[in-house]
Amino acid sequence: MPPFSNQFSLSLELTRLIPTGLATSNAFMSLARSLRNSGSDVVIEEDLAILFGRCRIFPQMATSFRTLVAREDSSLLNTLLGLTLEGGPGPTVLRGLTQAPYFAVVIQCSFLTSIHEKNSLAAALAQIFEREAEHAERHLKARAAPSYEGIYGVLRACEDQTSSYNWRNLILATAGALDIAEYDAFSAIPSTVLQGAVHMFPLVQSLPDDRIILIDTGMYAGACPLVVWAHQVLGLTVLVKRYGPSSSLIEKQFGIGTNNVVIDLRDKTLLWNGDNSILEIKQPSITLLSVSDNEELITLKSESDEVAVDAIFKRPAGGYGRGALESVCGNEEGREALVHESTLLALAFAAIISKQLFTKPLSALTNGDSLPGGITRDNLKNIPTDSTPQYNTINQDERQMEYMKCMVSEQAIIAAGRFLFQNPGLNMKSIASHVLIFSHQPLNVDMEQPGSITLILDYLKGINKEDLWSKLFETVRYLSIIVLAFAFVRDLQSCTELPLRHNLPLLSQHVLIDRLKHWDGTSRIWIPEDTWFLVLARLLIGGEGALDSRSTCLVSDHGWSIFLSTFGHADPSFTDSGYFVIKKGVPCRNEVRKHSIIDGPIGVWGDEWKIVHAAGTEESLRCANAVRYDRPFCGEQQGSFLVTLRFSTETAPNTETRRIGLKGRVEGNLETRRSGYRELFGALWGVQHTQSCHHNSSAITLPLSCVSVAGFGDLDMSDLKESARIFVCLTAHNSCARWRALLAIHTRASIFPTMKGIDQILLRGEDCCFECAVNQAVVRTGYWFLIL
Repeated sequence: MPPFSNQFSLSLELTRLIPTGLATSNAFMSLARSLRNSGSDVVIEEDLAILFGRCRIFPQMATSFRTLVAREDSSLLNTLLGLTLEGGPGPTVLRGLTQAPYFAVVIQCSFLTSIHEKNSLAAALAQIFEREAEHAERHLKARAAPSYEGIYGVLRACEDQTSSYNWRNLILATAGALDIAEYDAFSAIPSTVLQGAVHMFPLVQSLPDDRIILIDTGMYAGACPLVVWAHQVLGLTVLVKRYGPSSSLIEKQFGIGTNNVVIDLRDKTLLWNGDNSILEIKQPSITLLSVSDNEELITLKSESDEVAVDAIFKRPAGGYGRGALESVCGNEEGREALVHESTLLALAFAAIISKQLFTKPLSALTNGDSLPGGITRDNLKNIPTDSTPQYNTINQDERQMEYMKCMVSEQAIIAAGRFLFQNPGLNMKSIASHVLIFSHQPLNVDMEQPGSITLILDYLKGINKEDLWSKLFETVRYLSIIVLAFAFVRDLQSCTELPLRHNLPLLSQHVLIDRLKHWDGTSRIWIPEDTWFLVLARLLIGGEGALDSRSTCLVSDHGWSIFLSTFGHADPSFTDSGYFVIKKGVPCRNEVRKHSIIDGPIGVWGDEWKIVHAAGTEESLRCANAVRYDRPFCGEQQGSFLVTLRFSTETAPNTETRRIGLKGRVEGNLETRRSGYRELFGALWGVQHTQSCHHNSSAITLPLSCVSVAGFGDLDMSDLKESARIFVCLTAHNSCARWRALLAIHTRASIFPTMKGIDQILLRGEDCCFECAVNQAVVRTGYWFLIL
């Protein structure tokens, strides 16, 4: 058989292997619509079926894969919006389970996305199609090359719908057989090798006795993924050649019989130049040989313009911290002791940091650049300036500052530590000495090493102690923040398999990491409401997608979702401030799947707090303004759902209101305040809760400096301090009214920077009577809103 002249001639030969079953059916349009709703595309899937569908999947792999991915996994996310989390098979996988070419696409794309960044993988596959089109002979009409965006959508659909299959275990088993470190096991397949493999693997399957593939990858580059792909997925016999000390050859065969694929892991080769030998760096290449003719049919080598494929190394959340420490400590004797001591140090850092965390809304920390509903400073021109009072900064005493602390319990820190490091023996006693030693000092690399770690480093031989300590310290500090983030997650065990990127520098720009770099160890650390959500959201989605923390309330990737605690319709007293939820699945509505949910258009009503009763008069536990949820708006925007909540309040006829930014709406005697789950999350940040009691009072005489108020003063510019110190919001027995009051207070403090710190909030729980709630507000220093 003559050699192939170029890649197109190789592709032309493959047309003889075009799989059957690609014909359209009567339900084509329904299928096309379903695929598009899931983020895929019927045309792109067919293009990929021509590329990947030539391969035959190994029967044992096909059986196990079908069994796992066919399981439906759906849970209700939000009843009012009709949103669910879909973790089982979608239209792409369902078609693949019944049609062999598309099954080959699903399983191979699922595998490739488990070890490669989807954006770079999509770009590399797009380049393969483009080169085929470029090399096509003029008299042959080539198919239009699929777009990068289209391929990316198919890859993401395959990944989402097959997340129940654990490719990680196959990679690790292969790495163990080859004695390759975990991190190297997840290295990317070189682009040239990927390009050749998709074309050569089916040719070898068709003529296994007369075709053989030789692959040079360099040192470990893509070795384990190639073995899993060729042997586990396609059933080919693979021989791996690696070289140990003194260039001794070590061979490992996967499968039996004649070798179909030979992988050479040398990164250098010895060449003779006359009487001298030189070492030449080997570049990745892939060669198809004809065994009968002993002839090289085609060789693909690296080119300067090829798209690089980036690896993605993920670890499950359960044990993530331990794995991160082990990757730094290496394989030296004494590693286990060093990992253990570093674990204790990470927990101690988390405990120390937690004692100095204080809550402040995101808008307050950005000098007013982040306002509700996308409001800008230009919108403030709508407000009459002659009635805007001027406020001076309040000097709050230490007692009042205690009310603004971000409370992280020691039990939550220990629970998160046990989860993150898979060490059930951790407790506060085990870290007490570290907490005592390192409290009240900067947590930077110049800090004194713990004595236990110094002893271990002195024991280790052949290492750079300063370099190892520097890497270890950075890892420990990152992990301390991740510990605190998991302390704000409910039901840790349900997210044990959450795939997080093993790339801690993704957090280098995080607000808390940035502040710790300049922290003196004693000053307060002010953090916004999205602090903990952003830690795990960034480790989940990586740097692939933009993340607007001011409007995002859910993010999804790899078949998992992270969403804010306000994403529902529970009463604010039952919603945990700063907490978030992690569940398997992708948000879906009316069969449409997206990968994020953001706040839609928000309307801010300008109203005033109206004093109902002054101090010394009797007030009852009641709701002065009837507020209800109206049907929310849910739209779509590229990869996101947009959600706008509507709180409708009954108003008196001819009520005059002022509006700012995106306007609300008046329908009859109803005012509608538009909001979103992210804004609710911000409104709940820093809110204090009443303590429970055993009384049942429902009416009291308002004490001194205490007034009851009605209405919702989003844009109330009056100096409330002149009226009272405690403002009792008459919102009892109405969850919507309680949320509406929180929004009004949050909006007022966000829009008027000079009022920040004045409006502190005490939220009454159902287990606290009216009188005790008022008394708990009165004994506090500063100015307070009490939401009944």
